Amino acid sequence: MASRNYIDNFKLVNSSKNVDSNMWSKFPFFIKPDISVYPFSTHNDMKTNSALAEMFFEVKWATDDNPFHTLFGDNQYIVRDSSKTALNTLGQITAYAAVQLGFQF
Repeated sequence: MASRNYIDNFKLVNSSKNVDSNMWSKFPFFIKPDISVYPFSTHNDMKTNSALAEMFFEVKWATDDNPFHTLFGDNQYIVRDSSKTALNTLGQITAYAAVQLGFQF
């Protein structure tokens, strides 16, 4: 039996232009993650749905958008004291997790 890659069981979807279509979401904000990951059996027309997604990804190109430290040492924090754009990225990540985990709870 041939082995399969882990990603073969999932479908990666460009969801960057689509607001969450989860009609049961009670959150006052709308998410648009760059990439949504679904089970491979999900319909091909799926874009963004926090009720069905396995995980979300946000893609950033600028270094200033990164809210995290790359190296850790004594008295350092995971989240760095960063720019407004980095804090916005951190807010996006938090919102995606809150929406997905809130529904899947």
